[in-house]
Amino acid sequence: MHFEVQHVKNTSRNKEAILYTYKLCKGLTEEKNYGLKAAEVSSLPSSIVLDAKEITTQITRQILQNQRSTPEMERQRAVYHLATRLVQTARNSQLDPDSLRMYLSNLKKKYETDFSRAEQVSGKTEE
Repeated sequence: MHFEVQHVKNTSRNKEAILYTYKLCKGLTEEKNYGLKAAEVSSLPSSIVLDAKEITTQITRQILQNQRSTPEMERQRAVYHLATRLVQTARNSQLDPDSLRMYLSNLKKKYETDFSRAEQVSGKTEE
């Protein structure tokens, strides 16, 4: 549940603001930093709101850093995709021998490309 908001243009500040409708709605809000926006229009001291914004920025930065792929993750992903496709092919393939040979050759090229890309990323991060 969340309180519905509407976006309005604040002409005096030339900035978009949110207007609280005080209607309770089902589900999650799609509003980013809903609490910060509510704090901005509250009677909280601006220093507290600024501290909260800074903390939010730091947390967001940390989350983004943790989501980045490492070279090892890229290598594991390449191996996983190859293994998955090989198992699927072994179980379900109805290709004739020449088509199967061509498919496996293309699969090998894709794996080599993906793996070498991970190695290049590894070289860049170590420099």
